[in-house]
Amino acid sequence: MSPVATLEAETAVAVHVLGIDPDLRVLLDQGSSGPGSGWSLPAGVLATGQSPNRLAQLLVRRAGAVPRKLQVVDVESEFVGGVQRFDLVYECRAERMWREPVTGGPLWWSLNEIASLSLTPRTRKAIIGRWTSIWPNT
Repeated sequence: MSPVATLEAETAVAVHVLGIDPDLRVLLDQGSSGPGSGWSLPAGVLATGQSPNRLAQLLVRRAGAVPRKLQVVDVESEFVGGVQRFDLVYECRAERMWREPVTGGPLWWSLNEIASLSLTPRTRKAIIGRWTSIWPNT
C-alpha cells in the first residue's frame, strides 16, 4: 500500500444576508471603494464554533430589524492561496424596528432606489436569483 498525502487547508466561512422587510425593501451595506466595490449584502466571517444562522441573525439585528424567516439560498466555494472559502447567502425576512441610522451601517432600499445603485456581483446575483420571491408582481 502506498502512502497517501494529506493536504491541510485553512477554511473560512463567510455569511451574507439578503434581508427583506415587509415593504419589500432590501438591506444593503456600502462596501469599500475600489474595483468590484459597491453596495453589498451585509456580511461577516464566522469565528470558530460560531453558528452561521446566528451570525446571519446578528447581521440583521445590527440593522435594527428582527429576523423572521431565515434560509440558505446560495453557497459558493473557492480555493485561493491555500484557503478553502465558503460563502453562504441567506434570505431573511425581517421586521424593521425604528432607530437612528448608524453612520456607515447598512440601509434599507426599495426596488426603485436599488436600480440607481452600483451593486457588487454577489449582491446582483442574489437579488436577481430571488427576484420573484422579493417582488412577485414585477
